[in-house]
Amino acid sequence: MMSVVTKREDLHYVEYPALYQHVHFNTQENYPTSKDFHPHADDTSQEEIINGWTQEEIFTAVRAIGERLRDELKLTLFGFDVIVADDTQDLYVIDVNYFPSYRELDDLGTILRKHMKQLCDRQ
Repeated sequence: MMSVVTKREDLHYVEYPALYQHVHFNTQENYPTSKDFHPHADDTSQEEIINGWTQEEIFTAVRAIGERLRDELKLTLFGFDVIVADDTQDLYVIDVNYFPSYRELDDLGTILRKHMKQLCDRQ
């Protein structure tokens, strides 16, 4: 179990908005969603706005980062972690895993075989 804390007690001189809270989630389960951060929000929209970004804009930006990492690092199977700066909303890559866990993929065997075949066909 991991606890994400958005307020640091050791920085007692910093004023935090009342909306800051603790978010608890199990790192072995699916990643936290906006519902974890805003459990009382009545969100029925597929076009949810998160700090000025729609879900699709976030996915597009993260996909572009992944493509750039693939091209620059010459990786074919990898995962990466991204954080968002509170003040600027800039995305930062904080970790790249050249062979990450794929536990969320039910059809990993099929995907992996297809990927390996594509690599072999290139040569």
